[in-house]
Amino acid sequence: MEDFLKTIADLGIGMISIGREKLEAKIKEWTDSGQLSAADGKRLLNTIVERGEQERAELQRMIQEQVQKTLSKMGVLPKEAGSETETVDPAPVTAEYIQQLEARIAELEKKLNTPTE
Repeated sequence: MEDFLKTIADLGIGMISIGREKLEAKIKEWTDSGQLSAADGKRLLNTIVERGEQERAELQRMIQEQVQKTLSKMGVLPKEAGSETETVDPAPVTAEYIQQLEARIAELEKKLNTPTE
């Protein structure tokens, strides 16, 4: 039983790398061998999949937050008043915003290439 619980824990931790199909196959193996009832197998599958989705969402949130902070530090996004890292709007950078930046860069490049009088 201890090995069985360890395997369940390993499956929960490794959900991202295992994939749903392999997880379903392993749970089916356990239900077929009588180690797990069909109802418990279904509940286990749902719990692990839900946990994996929560972890994935949290990871995406953390990555987005870090990207926004980095862009803000680089001066690509405006900073919140009195803050060095927080952005005013955590919305993703749009294609329109990138085009505006490219136009500004082109204008600055022209100024740099123009001899001063």
